[in-house]
This record gives sequence, C-alpha cells and structure tokens, in this order.
Amino acid sequence: MSKLDPILQQLRLTLEEYSILQKTKEHFDIIDGQLARKHQERDELLSRLKKEEKDVDALEKQGVKTLFYNILGSKEQQLEKERQEYLDASLQYNTCQESIELLEFEHEILQDKVNNIAKTEAKVAKLKQLRVTEILSQNNATALKQELERVLDRLDDTVVKRSEHNEALEAGKRSLNELEIVVQHLRKAQDWGKWDMVDKRSNSSYLKYGAIDRARRHLPRAQMELNRFKKELLDVGIDNKSLVLQINEFSGFNTVFFDNIITDWILQQKLHKSISSIQATGNTIHESCRYLKDQIVALDNQYQQLILAKDEIILQG
Repeated sequence: MSKLDPILQQLRLTLEEYSILQKTKEHFDIIDGQLARKHQERDELLSRLKKEEKDVDALEKQGVKTLFYNILGSKEQQLEKERQEYLDASLQYNTCQESIELLEFEHEILQDKVNNIAKTEAKVAKLKQLRVTEILSQNNATALKQELERVLDRLDDTVVKRSEHNEALEAGKRSLNELEIVVQHLRKAQDWGKWDMVDKRSNSSYLKYGAIDRARRHLPRAQMELNRFKKELLDVGIDNKSLVLQINEFSGFNTVFFDNIITDWILQQKLHKSISSIQATGNTIHESCRYLKDQIVALDNQYQQLILAKDEIILQG
C-alpha cells in the first residue's frame, strides 16, 4: 500500500458524502419551493375564511330585506349556505396548515444536513489539492504525473484566455455605449435641422449646432474606448481593421452665416452619413461581442471538461 492511498481513500469517501449532500440539497430546494407555495395558499385561504366568517356574522346579526328573501330564499336557507361556505373554507385552511407543519418539519431536518455542504465542499477541495501535490511531487516521471501536468497546464491556459475574452467583451460594451451617446447627439441635431428647414424664425438652428458640437466633443472619448477595444481584440487574436470611427466635418462658419435651405439640406445629408457610418461601426462591434460571448461559453465548457479530467486522474490508484 503506497503513501498516497490514505489521502485517495479519504478523498473518495468524502466525495461520496458530498454526492449524498448534493442530492439532499436538491430535495431541500423542492421542499423549500413547496413550502413557499403553501404559505401563499394559506394566506389566500385565511383571507377567504375571514370573509366567510364576516358574511355569517352579518347574516346572523342583521335582518334581511324582503327583496333579498325573494331572490335567495329564506334567511335560514341563506344562513345555512353561508355556514357551509365558512366550513369549507375552514377545512381547506386547516388542511393547508397541517401540510405546512409537515413540510416545515422536513425542511428543518434537511436544513441541518444542507448546512454541511459548504464544509464538505471545502474538505473535498483540500483533499484534491493534497492529492495533486503528492502526484506532482513524485520523483519519477510517471504517466499519471505527466497526464496531470498536461491537464493543469491546459486549465491555466483556459483561465487566462477566459479572462482576456471577458476583458475584450467589457471593452466592447463600453465602446457601444460611447457610440450611442454620439449617435443620440447627432440625431437631435438631425431633428432640429428638419425643424429649422420648416421655420427659420425658431431657435432650432442654435440647438442644432449645439447638438453637433456636443457630438464632436464626445467623439475623442468614443474613439479612445474604440482603440481600447481593438487592443483587447488583438490580445485574443482578432485584428479587426474595420473598427474605424468617422464623423463628417461640419463647416460651422459657412452654415451659421449662410443658413438656408440648400446648406441645411447638405448638413442633413452629412448628419445622415455620419450616423450611418457610426452605426456600421456599432454593428461590427456587436458582431465581435457575439463572437466573444460564444468563445467565453466554449471556454467555460472546456474548463469544466478539464476539471472532470483532472478529477479522474487524481482518483486513480
């Protein structure tokens, strides 16, 4: 019997214990859901019970008008009907309460067992690490050691790649947010420009150029986030040269002094072209982000498969 056997044996026993606790947790969650639904049902039944009780009391204490008798029958008949409804509500409420008491009893028993999951999980993790350490500390380059080293290297590589892809995805989201701000300003300018072409006496011209100016002033920040996104894409092996942010130049001097139908129409065309260009860049970012999300899912699946492979190796005798 080798010196590794005690740790391996303890690990296997602890894994069996952990598996039982996981099944217990699944059952606990089912009971927990049933209990929540029963509590809601009891509240509804209690409301109904109080209503039926109030109906009986009202009928016993107050007289009933002739019209009421003619429609529903005698007072005694109506009172009997109300009492039956109250009895039915009372029986349903009591049955529900008994079910809750049974579920709470089972819930309490399972809770004590479920509370040990975290402790057992930590014990499993510690034993796995001990097993890994002892296999790697073997002097001989055994097939088991070499296989474990290969899986651990792939695990480290997967973690790094996952982190890089996630950083790129977050950078892409920030880029999209900044582009949307620029587009919002340009659309406002476009709207004010349309109004300005209709009514030259309004102050829409001032608002139009103000919106354009805000878009231009926000442009460097959007470009900075775009550059960061391109850098993050390069880190994961993607070189997207189409991610270029462009915006048409608007001649503020000429448009302010020669603000007429023709120049307004030209400006509207420039605004439309700029918005289309930025939206095209946004679409490219969206496509890149979808690719990154798919890669992250694939890396997560690969990580789980490697964890299973590692566990199989360390459980070998």
